Amino acid sequence: MDIIWIHKWSLIKEKRDEMERICNNIRMVKKRKTDIVKAITACHIIKKIYQNYNLKREAVLMEMNINFAVFMFGLGLKRYLRRKAKTRTQRSMN
Repeated sequence: MDIIWIHKWSLIKEKRDEMERICNNIRMVKKRKTDIVKAITACHIIKKIYQNYNLKREAVLMEMNINFAVFMFGLGLKRYLRRKAKTRTQRSMN
């Protein structure tokens, strides 16, 4: 009689352990899913931050290029006016 109870108890223990493993697997899958969702949202946020930074960077670079072009045009104009000046004082003024 005792052997039957022990056998039944061991079957119940095995079933309980199996159910615990299944529950743990389900928890791990849920945790992985939430981790994946968190990673995706973090990637979206980082992407938006980088896009904003890139837009500002492009605007600054465009402004720097325009300023450089104006500066180079000024140097060229200065050289041209120096060459066209008739006297030495006019050349040194430009």
